[in-house]
Amino acid sequence: FQGVSGRREITTLGRGGSDTTAVALACDLGADVCEIYSDVDGIYSADPKKIKGARHIDEIDYETLFDMTFFGAKVVHSRAVEMARKCGVKLVLASSMKEGNYTMVKSKSLEGAKFIAVSSHPEIYWIEATLPRESFRNVVRKLDELRTNLRNPSVTVEDENIRLSFWILPNQLSEVDKLIRDTGRDTFRIYDAGLVAASGYGIAHSAEAIVLITEILEKNAIPYHHIGTTNQSVFIILPKDFVASAEKVLHKRLIAEEEKL
Repeated sequence: FQGVSGRREITTLGRGGSDTTAVALACDLGADVCEIYSDVDGIYSADPKKIKGARHIDEIDYETLFDMTFFGAKVVHSRAVEMARKCGVKLVLASSMKEGNYTMVKSKSLEGAKFIAVSSHPEIYWIEATLPRESFRNVVRKLDELRTNLRNPSVTVEDENIRLSFWILPNQLSEVDKLIRDTGRDTFRIYDAGLVAASGYGIAHSAEAIVLITEILEKNAIPYHHIGTTNQSVFIILPKDFVASAEKVLHKRLIAEEEKL
């Protein structure tokens, strides 16, 4: 998608451009609601094409939906969700092909912890680097100059070194590979992996959420390399061959069977 400014400057909007443009116009016009129509009738607790029994979600808050889209849900772009939250514009996600279900996205005040959805990236790269303190800032600055999105970065101090870990999408590997060549391959370790995330309300404040997820993974013999959290999600970095099975078993236990936290 492309847009033209008042000075007739052409800008490529990129993936999710139509969603983001619609929300931007709604914000500028002072609209209360922005309706976005596609070939699906809103948000589900998982991809219905992959997970039998995925539940339709009638209402969801901005923060949880942002996490879902960040971790792989495809119905709406994460930039559109974040912009709607900042402007206070409610979103209606509905189907242009049939009437009936839709999802309302707005601010919600909820108590307790509850999982409502599972999403995934079938292929990512998990990257770990052990760097001397003096070169850590230079490496991060170079990554920023390359416009590389360091997703869920983690920094740990180990004596005179700093350990940096993060994940990227496959289309960013060439950017990072250039930096690796310049810095030295012995500094970096790259894992061809996948990601599964379980999102919901109050997850970051529930230690039981991580305990429960590790129990489910281990009971089903699903290996994992890293587990992290955001305000609304627990995400798991694991071998990509186990993404589908992890997504199914987590949805079954956390959503379908509503395992209590």
